[in-house]
Amino acid sequence: MRSAVLLGAVAFVMLITCANVASLMLSDVSARHREAAIRAAIGATRRRLFREVVVESVLLAAGGGATVVAACLRNAAAVSAWLNARATTTVTVIACGERWHDGSLRPALEDHLGAGAVIAGLDGDRSPEAQAAAAVWRDVEGRVGEALRACSSGREQQQRGWADDLRYAEAVNASSRVPVLRDGAFVDGR
Repeated sequence: MRSAVLLGAVAFVMLITCANVASLMLSDVSARHREAAIRAAIGATRRRLFREVVVESVLLAAGGGATVVAACLRNAAAVSAWLNARATTTVTVIACGERWHDGSLRPALEDHLGAGAVIAGLDGDRSPEAQAAAAVWRDVEGRVGEALRACSSGREQQQRGWADDLRYAEAVNASSRVPVLRDGAFVDGR
């Protein structure tokens, strides 16, 4: 019960964060409406258009001086250790989630758990939101596979015959790679 409440709180905070980011980006998207319409007319899918916006956002963050590091359950400990060794300022962790077929936000449990696992391994003070994400991770840590198989995206993957993908996603700390965005591409930051 406690983990469900914490997960709900984390999901709510993430939705608020996504809404704030979306409203900040809305003016940019509105200005690019004509470009998107042309791309769609010549065959670009919603997924492709969304991916371009995400890639552009990551590149803008990196260009603004932020270090962008990709993390998940598979490399959470490696990313935490890397950040602890290098971070001299605030670290912002964003659980990405995914999109439903209609384009609306679909919070993904594996992304929330990955963010919580990274945060749990970080030194220093944490915001209440970060504390909640780490608490959800600690609550599920011993039963990650069970939790992922029971969540909606996990059930969907199993129904589609993608159980191997699920086993791959639940392999906590199976990788020591730390993907860092440099010059527009992710490279191993170790």
